Amino acid sequence: RFFVHWLTSDQNEAIFVQWEKFFNENWFSTIRFSLYWDLPNERKLTETCLQDNIDDTNAVIKYAKDLWFKKIFLVWHSYGCLSNLFTDLSDVSWLIMRDPSMAWEMLLSDVHDDGDWYFIDWWDWYKHRIGEKYYQDFLTDPQTYLDQISKIQIPTKIFWAENWLAENARLYFDSANEPKSL
Repeated sequence: RFFVHWLTSDQNEAIFVQWEKFFNENWFSTIRFSLYWDLPNERKLTETCLQDNIDDTNAVIKYAKDLWFKKIFLVWHSYGCLSNLFTDLSDVSWLIMRDPSMAWEMLLSDVHDDGDWYFIDWWDWYKHRIGEKYYQDFLTDPQTYLDQISKIQIPTKIFWAENWLAENARLYFDSANEPKSL
């Protein structure tokens, strides 16, 4: 299994560390990686966009396949579910979506433009700077993601941890192909 984060998180966020421990204890190998990092010489959130996330995830799938992984379970969380619906899933055995996001308009309502950068100030959970490319990606019609999941032909598991995310999960579930579970 490998885990794909998205907006503002990284491979060392508690949820991913806990998942890795759980899956390793249950005989699953895992790969955690960051799409960007707040360290010198690493790509920053302000320098990336959805296509970068898709390309990175495709590269990690290829890496896993080239190693020894026979079955790949791709676990996406939150906004990672959106960007990675467009990942090449031909070598993926299972797609798992936790807390899938779709409400770009909710996120956009918390994006502020200071003239040079866009800042996300979301529920006081995080405040981060994003670039123009990400902002433009946020303007994608949410129906695009429902249309995309309807094209996926591998088993899909969708679940949520908080009730306010149930509606999005059900919308994805209704659009997903069999076999699927909620």
